[in-house]
Amino acid sequence: MEKEELPLCGFFFDIDLFGSDVDIYYKGRPKRNSWIGRILTLLYAGIYIFFFIFRVIRMANKVDVTFYDTYAFNGHAPYMHINNDIFRSGFALLNPRTQEPFIDPSLYNVTMTYSTGVKVGAAFQFQTSNVELEMCTVDKFGSRYQDLFLKKKLSGLYCSKDDEYLLQGHRAYDVYSFWKIEFFPCINSTDNDITCAPIENITRLLTSYARY
Repeated sequence: MEKEELPLCGFFFDIDLFGSDVDIYYKGRPKRNSWIGRILTLLYAGIYIFFFIFRVIRMANKVDVTFYDTYAFNGHAPYMHINNDIFRSGFALLNPRTQEPFIDPSLYNVTMTYSTGVKVGAAFQFQTSNVELEMCTVDKFGSRYQDLFLKKKLSGLYCSKDDEYLLQGHRAYDVYSFWKIEFFPCINSTDNDITCAPIENITRLLTSYARY
């Protein structure tokens, strides 16, 4: 069929928002369908749905995505009064062979400090005090949770003697308080009556496997 030639400015004859397209129908449908086409369409839809659910699950678990957590706080700095009914921890080095915590002043020493500070200008001014340590006992833990620690080897852990502290703020606020725990190898000194283990034993312990 030869295409009808349009006169000059023929594009004017194609302008019609209310015009209708001419379609060709096959057995009452605008296209010819087949079983293989239907199967492939369902397979394609199934794969798409599966992939969509898979990506949603990974996104919910924050895997393979970039996300940002924001927190706006316009009131006072957060704080918590800590006591042995709310929070209690024990700490020590682990024996590299048995994986059990142990206390041995001839091998290592521990110091713990508590600092609380107020920001003055752009820097904090801290007041720091030493925390006295002792071997953990079950009574150092809250009465509601002591049953959980009856079978724990508490004699191999250090605990603080004090039970109450105030933790508040962060470096982003005007107030900040925290604990600091430091481990040191044993060093012979006239200030104590402890005789340190051979230096090779201390080095082997602290370099082979030590964590707290």
